[in-house]
This record gives sequence, structure tokens and C-alpha cells, in this order.
Amino acid sequence: LFLFFAYGPVPGLGCLLFALYFWGRYFQKEEKGCLVLGLLFLGAACLIRMNYVIAGIALLIIGLLQGIKRKKKAAFVACILLLLIMILPKVLVTKGVERITGADLSQGMPATLHIAMGLQNNKERAAGWYNGFNHMVYMETGCDVERSREIGLETIEERLSYFVHHPGKGLEFFGEKVITTWCEPTF
Repeated sequence: LFLFFAYGPVPGLGCLLFALYFWGRYFQKEEKGCLVLGLLFLGAACLIRMNYVIAGIALLIIGLLQGIKRKKKAAFVACILLLLIMILPKVLVTKGVERITGADLSQGMPATLHIAMGLQNNKERAAGWYNGFNHMVYMETGCDVERSREIGLETIEERLSYFVHHPGKGLEFFGEKVITTWCEPTF
């Protein structure tokens, strides 16, 4: 286990696997306890790492198809609960933090900064890995979301232009990025 990846993917994936198991079991045996456990584990997975909403959407589609196939209203109710459990925990945590701290969390660092950082060379780590660019730019702009977004877009455009004019360097960069992302043992 690489501890670097323990911040979300590993415990989140564990919760997701239990959610998958219990969701499937619910549709096999129609045990309400399995539905509750499946929903709780999916809620935990989505709270730990929002990427698991993608799997939740897949479960939603499966649930809808099961509801249509079996003509059971309970399947549609389960799907509504699934939607709520994917969204509600994060909203509740965000609202709770806002209430306790008095800070507005509706906006934050724009995704363009993360994408721009992911396109940069990194002397300390592999290509496209964290180098602090996103945090530095966000702080230097005084946490101005719009200005940070513009800087991120400019940086992305410059980097993509470089790759277009230097395709060999682009191939080398993305080759390293793919290898260092997907050839690590937890994937």
C-alpha cells in the first residue's frame, strides 16, 4: 500500500466495494437491511472522495433498469434514496463547516488551476504531479476565483501550444504521466 494514496482512494474504494456488494444483494434478495448498508457505504465513499459518484450513477442506472424489469416501486424509491445519499452528506458537511467557521465555501480554487498544474513538468516528482502551482496562484491572486481561473486557462493554452509545436515532448510528457499514474501498485 502506498500511503500517498491512502487519503481517499483506498478507504473510499473499500466503502464503494461494500456498497456494490450490498446494492447487488438488495436486488437479489430484496432485503431492506442490504439496501440500508449499501446506501450508507455509498454515502461514505462519496463523502471520502467525490469521484465515487460516478459509480453511484452506475448503481442508479442498474436500479432503474431493475425497477423497470421487475415493475417494482421499491426499486425506484431505492434509486431516489441513492441520489440523496450521493449528494446529501457533502452538502451537510459543507453547510456545517460554513456555519461553524462563518466562511463561505461555495467557491474555491478553480479546476483550471489543477489542470494547468497537471500539464507541467515537475523536477521533484513525475510529469504532471503536484508541484504547488495551483495553491501558489490562488494565494497570489488573493483567492480571487475568476482571476485564478483566467491564469489557469492561460497556462493550459500555453502548455498545449507547446505540445502542438513539440509533439515529441508532448508524447514523452504524457507517456511519463500515464505510466506514473497507472503503473503504481494500488491501481
